[in-house]
Parts: sequence; structure tokens; C-alpha cells
Amino acid sequence: MKRNPSPEKSARTVHAVKHLTDILRCVSKSSDPIGVNEVARQVGLDKSSVSRLIASLEQERLLQKGRDGGIRLGLGLLAIAAPLMRDLGLSTRVRPSLEELAERTGETVNLSVWSGSESVSIAQALGSNAITHFASPGQTNPAHCTASGKVLLAFEPPEVVEHVLSQPLEKYTDRTVVDPRIIRQQLQEIRARGYAVNHGEFALDVCAVSAAVCDLDGSLVGALTVTIPAYRFDQDRQAAVLTSTLSVANDLSEQFGFRGKAFRSAL
Repeated sequence: MKRNPSPEKSARTVHAVKHLTDILRCVSKSSDPIGVNEVARQVGLDKSSVSRLIASLEQERLLQKGRDGGIRLGLGLLAIAAPLMRDLGLSTRVRPSLEELAERTGETVNLSVWSGSESVSIAQALGSNAITHFASPGQTNPAHCTASGKVLLAFEPPEVVEHVLSQPLEKYTDRTVVDPRIIRQQLQEIRARGYAVNHGEFALDVCAVSAAVCDLDGSLVGALTVTIPAYRFDQDRQAAVLTSTLSVANDLSEQFGFRGKAFRSAL
């Protein structure tokens, strides 16, 4: 017979959840990255407890630390809120760029973020020739065999890459790469050049290009992706779409404060 948790244990759980939400709200209210000491002061907890809670939230990508140690909200929150963002139209900051790229390419354009294990679409714009069922907001895609997934995974820490590649990798088509050694090499190349190209690895009749969008710290904000039916994806079309995607992704990165070297096509 299953025992119910004791009142004391239930109370501890409730307090822990409250502390976590207090920390998230504290960071959310700060216009700049905030230090651990200041978070502890504002939420009324000792520094060691706050440090442990922040580490847990970082692990789930709900908070992230900048290079200066300041704490800010993490992109994992976007993954959780993606359906709400779709419903409430909260993706207005990136929408003009997505619509520009959709108009230039005529295809389906998405911005995706990392959920902790896969890619999740948070915003979409449709071009004149777009296929509407490609990666609608809230939809997730596997990391090992999609353009957005590989871009997002390529910018993750090595321990995250190894965790993802240690899991069973499904072979969706005869073009899906499931050898971790090959994928590691692909990810190194993607991180260096800032984009990925997919030729039917997730679905045989679907191809895509995806480019990195970075912020002030050089951290990855998301992956900007153009998805195209395979029959329209010849070599010339691939080069043209990649050039347009990188151009808009670099512009978006500048909007997010990135001042590093812009990514360029190697095609």
C-alpha cells in the first residue's frame, strides 16, 4: 500500500517550490544580471541555500549565468512558454525578422530554442510557398537529425552534448546519422561556421538550413531555420537560402547585442 507523504515532508516541498519561484521572480524583476548575494538579500534566504537553488534552476536552463557571474533568466523558460507565446503573440521582437526571411525565401521560417534535450519552435512566419505543417510553434524536433536541433546542440556545453549522444538515437530515414562520433564532428563544424544544413535526415522529403542567433555574451539565443521541400532544394537554391538565412540571423544577433564576428556561408 502506497504511503502518503508526511505533513512535514509536504511542507518542505511547498517551501522549496516557493523559494524557487521567489528566485525566478527576483531575477525577472531585475533589468540587469543580478548577483547571488543580492538575490539572497531580496528573497530572505542565506547565500548557500540560494546558490544551491540557482544551480538547480541553471541545470534546467531556467536561469543562466553570464561571464561576469550575474544571473538572468534562462532560455528554458521560453521552451516552457512556447505555446503561450504562440497564443498571446509574445514573439513580436523577432517577428519582423522572421517575416522578412519568409518573404525573401518564400518558405517556412522558425525561431527555435533549446528545451534541455531537443529543439522547440517558439515563433514562425510563412512565405508564399510555405508548407504550413513544418515545426509550428510549440513543436519539438530531435537534436541529432534536424538543422535547428544540431545548431542548438552544437552550442551546448560538452556534458550536455555527451548526455544527448549517450541516449538511443532514432534512425528516422536512411540518411539519419546515428553514430555519435560522426555527430560530434558535425557539431564541431556547425559551432565554428554557425549554421547547419539538413538533407532528409528527419523526413526524406524535407530539407532545412538553420543559423545561430547569439546575444551580448556570445551565448546562443536560438536557431533561425528555413524549412524547404526536398524537390525545391537543389544546390543553387540551397546556397541562396543559406545566404539569406545567415544575413537575417546576423542582423538578429546584432539586435540581441552580439558584437562578434558574423557567420558566413562556406558554400
